[in-house]
Formats: sequence, C-alpha cells, structure tokens
Amino acid sequence: MAEQLEHSAWDGAGNEIKVVTTENEDGYMTQGTGPDTESAAANALKSADKLGGGADPAPESRYDKQSHHADENPTR
Repeated sequence: MAEQLEHSAWDGAGNEIKVVTTENEDGYMTQGTGPDTESAAANALKSADKLGGGADPAPESRYDKQSHHADENPTR
C-alpha cells in the first residue's frame, strides 16, 4: 500500500477539513475528505474516483502506426 498523504483545507466558515490521499482497495490512488483523518481515510478507501485518470501510460497508443512518422515528433 502506498504512503498515506494528509493535509488540511478550510471551508468558507473557517472549519478545518482533513484531506487524505492513499490507495483504495483496488490499488488506485484516491482522495477522501472528512472532519478528521480517520473519516477522510475511510472516505478515500471506499472512493471509486481515481486520481490521475488523465495520464496516458502508453503515449504511443495515441498514434495510428500507419500514419505516424518519426520526423513529425522527433525525440531529443
């Protein structure tokens, strides 16, 4: 299991909200909130909202292999 990260935020009325980032039961990074660390961690563990979902682990999959030419996107 990944390290649990914790920080605080405050709502407009000045109330502290705990925010915990950790891995959920499926191994995905999730984030949860609550009035205390334990509640925020429990919220994160049951969350199905994955963090970093916009990352493309295989950037080459974005290109059609027949139309992509190496000189269009040179690597340096």
